[in-house]
Amino acid sequence: MLIRRFSAQWPFVLALTLILSASDLNATGSHRLLITEFLALNGSGLQDTDGDYSDWIEVYNPGESAINLEGWSLTDKQDEPYQWLFPALTLNPGDYLLVYASGKDRRVAGSPLHTNFKLSGGGEFLALIEPDSGLIAHAYDPFPAQQTDVSYGLYLNQPTYFRTPTPGEGNTLGTQ
Repeated sequence: MLIRRFSAQWPFVLALTLILSASDLNATGSHRLLITEFLALNGSGLQDTDGDYSDWIEVYNPGESAINLEGWSLTDKQDEPYQWLFPALTLNPGDYLLVYASGKDRRVAGSPLHTNFKLSGGGEFLALIEPDSGLIAHAYDPFPAQQTDVSYGLYLNQPTYFRTPTPGEGNTLGTQ
């Protein structure tokens, strides 16, 4: 009888476990930020402040709270989670942040940000790492080979290519 009662309640237990797991992830900060789009082969699109067509990465805060990015990092090396650290700046809910993957290593809050690495057009690992824990908040492991001036990112939580990149804006189906 006990086994039968447990079996009948199994869907409820499973649903409750999933809800608690999701709230635990939000409480610890996991998956609160996303890399929603990036461009690894920028030939004629967005220029950085130096006039260069640098690669770029877009970070998005889909949550309901502002997040201080101090201690968060971007990396293209699995064995080096803190390859490039964000400066102390806040990403508000619903906001996007553009970071150039130029190799120029610029980290001044309020100025254009530049990683100390460039992206490989042939595809590679790319991750956003949480502060202190070193846990991966979001990653492309690996992302596929890229095309010049075609971005790659998320649409409805699925990775896809975008023929019309939208740096700093939401991705739409019409930009594939």
